[in-house]
Amino acid sequence: MLAYLQENLQDLNSHLSSSGSSPLPMNRFRPNVVLAGFEGGAWADDAWGDVAVGSVQLSYVKPCSRCKVTTIDQETAEEGKEPLVTLGQFRSGKVLGWAAQRKSWTHDVFFGWNAAVLQQGTISVGDTVTVTQPRTA
Repeated sequence: MLAYLQENLQDLNSHLSSSGSSPLPMNRFRPNVVLAGFEGGAWADDAWGDVAVGSVQLSYVKPCSRCKVTTIDQETAEEGKEPLVTLGQFRSGKVLGWAAQRKSWTHDVFFGWNAAVLQQGTISVGDTVTVTQPRTA
């Protein structure tokens, strides 16, 4: 499962706008779950370990490295360079310090988290989201 914060996309789009690129829609990242409205703001999910969404328990197991598919406009099939170029400036494994954990992450760029379902249940729009355990490593 891929989980993202809406605030992360807003932050990415602000970086894109300041460099003259057009904002991107969330469908470029193909999320399963999009969460919004957290006090920590953009990239707060980098500190999350386990999360409860509705009656579902998720474990944020690893950051999601992004591939070339994110550069393809879902409506026109046109390929560009964004968001990978911009994400590389502030969300690469090297910049984030994650390359120390895995050398293969040095040049990867990250947007969102791969989450494992710990407890099945139902997620609905408007459900409360609670971080039940922060990330430990």
